This record gives sequence, C-alpha cells and structure tokens, in this order.
Amino acid sequence: GAFEATCVVKVIQHVTSLTLDKATLTLKVGESEKLQATILPDNADNKAVNFSSSDSLFASVDTQGFVKALKAGEVWISAISEDHPNAKASCKVTIIQPATGVTISNESYKMTMIGESFKLEATVLPEDATNKNVTWKSSNETVCSVINGLVIAVGYGTSVVTVTTEDGGYLAYCIVTVEQPVDGIEDVSVSTSESTPVYDTMGRKVKELKNGQLYIKNGKKFIAKYENIEGR
Repeated sequence: GAFEATCVVKVIQHVTSLTLDKATLTLKVGESEKLQATILPDNADNKAVNFSSSDSLFASVDTQGFVKALKAGEVWISAISEDHPNAKASCKVTIIQPATGVTISNESYKMTMIGESFKLEATVLPEDATNKNVTWKSSNETVCSVINGLVIAVGYGTSVVTVTTEDGGYLAYCIVTVEQPVDGIEDVSVSTSESTPVYDTMGRKVKELKNGQLYIKNGKKFIAKYENIEGR
C-alpha cells in the first residue's frame, strides 16, 4: 500500500523597518497630535507598534501614537516594532507654555524733577512661560521716555507707560505724572516756634531751612517757597 502525509508550512514576513511621519514636533501645553508609524514591508505579518515617552511629566503617548503635551520642555517619543526590536524611530517633541498675561510693579508713579527716573518691573504669566520677551512704550515721550522699564522724566505732564508681551500681546500700564513744583510765593513768614512741616523738592522732610531751597507742603502739593527766613 501507499501512505501519504501532509504538512502545512506558514511563511512569516518579519518587519524590516519602521519610520515616523515626523522627526520633530512642537506643541503648546494642552495640545495633542498623532504620530503615524509606517512599517515595511507592507505585507509584514505583525505590524504592532509600541510607543513610549522619555518623560511622562512633559508628554504622554497612547498606544495609537497620540502625543499630549503636559508641561513646557523637551521630550522624546519612541516607536518600536513589536516584531523586530531593531526596527524603531523617535521624534523630538518641544512643548511651549504660552503667556497668559503680564503684571507691572507700579500702576501709577509721580515725579517732581526733570531727569528723575525709576524702574518698572514686568512679570510675564505664568511663571514657566516659554517666551517672556516684552516691549515698553511711553504714550507721551515729551513727558517721559522708557527703555527696558527704566522711566526718565523729560518734561512736565502725564504719560501712560505700557508693557506688552511678545507672545499673545498682553499688556499692563503705569500712569506716570511729572509735577512741576509751585514757585510763586515769596517772603513766607514762619516763626521759630511754629512746627510747620518742611520738605525739599524731592518730597523729603528736612530740618534745616535754606533760602530758595525748601517748600511748605500741603498733602502732595508744594504751596509755598521759603524765602528770607530770619533766626534759622
């Protein structure tokens, strides 16, 4: 008699290479985007891909390749073939934290002398904002100029100094007033027993009186200039 046996042979096509559609990716915090993996050859039997993040604090990635940005910084997303561990690719993801606002150190400021200056500080929000660049502007440059937050009085009047974020165009402002001291009252008589507060033109309270240099101050306004004061 004749006998016969058969064997079913299955030929498996292994993965030879894996590529990603992006080598670099930039996302804002909260954004998501899918990385597409391509397996070769097309007839590979096992096309499963495992995705991973080098730091899940900055970005997460699911089994389908969807990347979600969580925190400003840089992270690598890797894709590895389940069939062939040497078939792999990676994408560098840069995560940006957009600016959400800006604050300014003073909302108003008064000066009393030409050439007087003060420094304004701007704080871009949030603290970890990627782009903290700002621009400064004075609405009336005949009153004051501003360079990198340094405000300089150049004339009398009022000006609005604004700071604007490069990212998002958020702004904050400070109202700057340069007051001209009143200098029209002379020969003010003040007895040695009278305790009238006396200030110099910078608004500092002083004890010694000198002709033409000291002023009586009413609140924030200079109302009289000391002249010809005897006995002091």
